[in-house]
Amino acid sequence: MFAGSSDPDGVCARQAALASLKSGGIDAIVCSIHFDESRMFDPLVCCRILHSPLSARAIEALVTTAKSLGCRQVVDFNQLQRSHGEAEADRRLCETVVESVAPAPAGKTGSTGE
Repeated sequence: MFAGSSDPDGVCARQAALASLKSGGIDAIVCSIHFDESRMFDPLVCCRILHSPLSARAIEALVTTAKSLGCRQVVDFNQLQRSHGEAEADRRLCETVVESVAPAPAGKTGSTGE
């Protein structure tokens, strides 16, 4: 499929994906709808990095949709940068990503940002 452009590391479950990530060298992640028994959104942290012309209502709808699909966290990095500065926004994003790797209690998703 990606002849000559990459060396895919196919995994079918969360634990195998985490092991692959820990080994390093990952440039992109493609997640099928069948990943880990159709839980493709479970390991994800969605974020807004750049300023967007979308209204607050549209962004709220995107967050609601991501959460309803099982996304672990939604981070408004852009807002964090404007509110707390780049260093603190970086720290909070990294903290959120690390926390999202730990298994979430059943039915729990969240968001970080203001």
